[in-house]
Amino acid sequence: MRPQSSGHPVLAIQEVDQVEELSGAEMDHIASHTFGQRIPNTPEWVHFLHRVAICYQDRFEC
Repeated sequence: MRPQSSGHPVLAIQEVDQVEELSGAEMDHIASHTFGQRIPNTPEWVHFLHRVAICYQDRFEC
């Protein structure tokens, strides 16, 4: 189940064919900025984050 957009301006889901592998820290960073919390480390969520990550990789403020 994918999270529904809450209208947050940063959340922009884009379908992509390939994205770079993400480290656990990068995925946590995406999750914290997207959903405000850590997410379950399940294959479904990992796949979802990999697809979303491409939209975020140039917007991180680390």
